Amino acid sequence: MDEWIIWLIFAVVLVTAEIFTLTAALGVLGAAALITAGVAAVLPLPLQLLAFTVAATAGVVLIRPIALRHMRQPQLERFGVDALVGHPAYV
Repeated sequence: MDEWIIWLIFAVVLVTAEIFTLTAALGVLGAAALITAGVAAVLPLPLQLLAFTVAATAGVVLIRPIALRHMRQPQLERFGVDALVGHPAYV
């Protein structure tokens, strides 16, 4: 099996796990694995591991805090039962 396919499977597993956890960490690692899948087509394994490490570190340090900040913002519009006209929360 080609190395890029293994990285691609790893990326899909991580992104799927992110859907269930919503931590913004596994998605970043999945993106790093996807980048490494592209690198795996031309570079040997030690450089693939280096590419994964660099991409994962950059993602966790740069992107994850921004994603967490957006996830923690309060909801501005009402939805569900609170959005119904006449509901005590609506008044």
